Amino acid sequence: MLVVTKARAVAVSGKIGGVEHMLLDEMQTTARTKSWVAVAYGVLDVTRLGAFPDDVELLVVPARPHVPLALKRKGAALWRRMVAHPVPDAQLDDDEREIVHDMLSIGLATADPEHPARICEIPTPWLYSPLHELVYALVQSVARENAIRLVFIKGPILHRQGLRLREHSGDVDLWVQPGLENDLAKALAPWGWTLIPFDFHPAMYHSLTLEPTEWGCEIDIHYRFPGIGVSPATAFSVLADTAQEYEFAGVRTLAPARPAGAVLSALHTLRPEPGVFRPGTQPPEAVAVLRAGGAQTFGVAERLGAVPVLWDALAAAFPGASLPGDMGKLPAEWKRRLAPSAAAYHLTFVRSLPWSQRPGATIRVLWPSVRKARLSSARRGGAPTASPVAARFRRLQFGAGEAIKATRQTLRRLCGRRT
Repeated sequence: MLVVTKARAVAVSGKIGGVEHMLLDEMQTTARTKSWVAVAYGVLDVTRLGAFPDDVELLVVPARPHVPLALKRKGAALWRRMVAHPVPDAQLDDDEREIVHDMLSIGLATADPEHPARICEIPTPWLYSPLHELVYALVQSVARENAIRLVFIKGPILHRQGLRLREHSGDVDLWVQPGLENDLAKALAPWGWTLIPFDFHPAMYHSLTLEPTEWGCEIDIHYRFPGIGVSPATAFSVLADTAQEYEFAGVRTLAPARPAGAVLSALHTLRPEPGVFRPGTQPPEAVAVLRAGGAQTFGVAERLGAVPVLWDALAAAFPGASLPGDMGKLPAEWKRRLAPSAAAYHLTFVRSLPWSQRPGATIRVLWPSVRKARLSSARRGGAPTASPVAARFRRLQFGAGEAIKATRQTLRRLCGRRT
């Protein structure tokens, strides 16, 4: 959401908790330095967009937890001055000095010229949605603040690389250094994102989903990717070491190079859902994106251990290429996803766990969270229910029907083979 100012350039509804002592320290420092510079976790010049009020010039994300702010008129002009060069306090009139102190309290100004969030230029948006671009900038800034490495994947970067036609994505996807996914989720919580808890055993998942309270954009924090055969740490290194630099709202970020982006996009397209049988031929979009990734795509697929999954698609995309004689084995997770039903998938997954973890995982499958039960009730039962117990029983009923159907199909195939 936007906080558009009225009386002054920045609308401050009250001091953010715990910053008063920081403000005092900064003001004491200012007595020595006598200059101010602009800081932010993202900024965009929206004067030419036409989607905002005429007097709104800048959208900024403060360097302290807050929703994006809109700067206009005198406040925008003053902030632009601080972006261009340090502004001596002696050059400010009383009204400007009050604006600067408000900016200081909310995280838009500082007396420290070496501040890591210092802004030295103001870009215009390049994403379809300026607010989504600010989310990219914010996530990268928070990760930098907490020494967390990440690479943004999927989304509008694929469009910019010519790997897909669709320009906009409803959420922001990133791949974080394995083991630090929960650290990033916690760091983003004060900014307005809530972690959606897992419905089942954590090993069934490849990402954390953060739900927004005000920003209107989900964040998916990936720590592995279905279809990749190497370890998550190795896969992240492959992506990070070959990544390209992109800029979102004035903040520099990393995204997979075009061949790696093509491999991830193809894996996402081909990802099977339990109970959904894919045709023998490869989806044309998977073949097309691999071909668009260029000659290096096959090498990246090898480094990521994705050749077994992408074998047929790679053969169709590069008919003249020499594929290895042995394509290797499908990752265990991928094979589980080929199960004939969701019930069979869950059963196969539980069997893959150590004995000590199977009872708890079985309970979560049979009696999941209220959220999951209600979602399943609405999607499969055709009529959502507000009763958690009724939703869970409806899901059990559907799962039992799936299991019986799958068993009958298996028996028919066995009987057919015998005859």
